[in-house]
Amino acid sequence: MMTDEGVRFLSWPILLPHRLATQLLLNGYREHLGSADQQYWDIMAEKFGVEKPPATDAIGLQLWGDEGQIFENEQMMAFQWSSEQSPWWQDAKRSRFLICLVPVSKYVIRNKVNLTLQAVVKELVRSLNWWRENPIEALCAQVTNVKGDWKYIGQLLNLRRKPDSNSVCFLCEGTKNLDVPITDLSPEAAWRRLVPTPPWHREPEILQLKQFNMALVGLDIMHIFYLGCGRDLVASVLVILLRMGKFAGSNAGSLRPVTALDRVSCMF
Repeated sequence: MMTDEGVRFLSWPILLPHRLATQLLLNGYREHLGSADQQYWDIMAEKFGVEKPPATDAIGLQLWGDEGQIFENEQMMAFQWSSEQSPWWQDAKRSRFLICLVPVSKYVIRNKVNLTLQAVVKELVRSLNWWRENPIEALCAQVTNVKGDWKYIGQLLNLRRKPDSNSVCFLCEGTKNLDVPITDLSPEAAWRRLVPTPPWHREPEILQLKQFNMALVGLDIMHIFYLGCGRDLVASVLVILLRMGKFAGSNAGSLRPVTALDRVSCMF
């Protein structure tokens, strides 16, 4: 395919969701996808602006991505999907289905937009929109959650407002500095009052997904808290307690235990 920027992409293996779902449903794996009741769709409509697909039986899908080292020292972006109603949602091997692996070394980036990932998402959106409107063995699906690490979310949405920039939030105009301080938690805070501008460098392909809106972007607690501010918070608390003399020992309160605390912080 050829992009508007004149970049020509060669073919790459992608297991599109509607095609894999067809094989699952035709070969007796219906229970792996679960079922969504009307209460689920009522909540999705009220809280997230997402209506049930035009079929008696419909499920909500999570679109998930993560960039990391997969094998042979090669960084990959992994695209996957899963059913929000899967009875085995805690078992990744039974509930999460691979779409494709994209080598980071093959990225083509222009004007801070990852054209490679946008090309993948374009094909993915076509598949998901088709499944929403065309039942497979009487089952339709609608994406109700988009989740992943910040490398995925940032590149999926072409974000200019993100954690590694001064404009830190993709949902509001809050900043790290005092222009629109995100640390101001008062009811009159500027970031609460300002109408947010579009957070991306360029409109991403995910906007073509039927019923997509920013409320569907899920913030992954593992990446944000357990691998992010959570471990920093725990380490900081331990340092303060040491300096207050809350731990017994001849060197309690000195700076000597900090290297040990560094190791402790990595556990959270």
